[in-house]
Amino acid sequence: MPPARVLGSLAGRTGQVIVASRADEYRLRAQRCLEMAAAFSDRDSRLTLSHMAQAWLGLADRYQGVEKTQPAFQQQQQAQPKQAQRGSAGLAKDESPMPSHKFHIGETVTLIPSISRNVAGGMYQVVRQLPHNGLDFEYHIKSANEQHQRLARESELTKA
Repeated sequence: MPPARVLGSLAGRTGQVIVASRADEYRLRAQRCLEMAAAFSDRDSRLTLSHMAQAWLGLADRYQGVEKTQPAFQQQQQAQPKQAQRGSAGLAKDESPMPSHKFHIGETVTLIPSISRNVAGGMYQVVRQLPHNGLDFEYHIKSANEQHQRLARESELTKA
């Protein structure tokens, strides 16, 4: 494994970020993408950044096993929380790792009725999982009673 690298492109208000491995670098980039996604009100921008975060995490998973054979070291960065405040994923304890989908493709779900959507509730099948948009996961769902698919947020669905 190469020695820790300074990621100049990830430098921010707190100074330069130093990572112990390439997998850690990619996880940090994924986390930054999700942080940026939350700042955008434009759905397409949030979606693009969520896709980017998933790609970075995929790369991190690929490099995780490659670097386990050699010891890694870390250098402290400016304004870094104390080590006791960090969990195993390198996130602060109040931060959670990447969330995952609650519903799977092909699963039957119930759409919670909503006046604002002018949609009656009912049974639907999950057709496609969409990435986290910074607020919630979204799904394409389809009812046997309709020819078209609907877009629904995870918070609007329950297990059937």
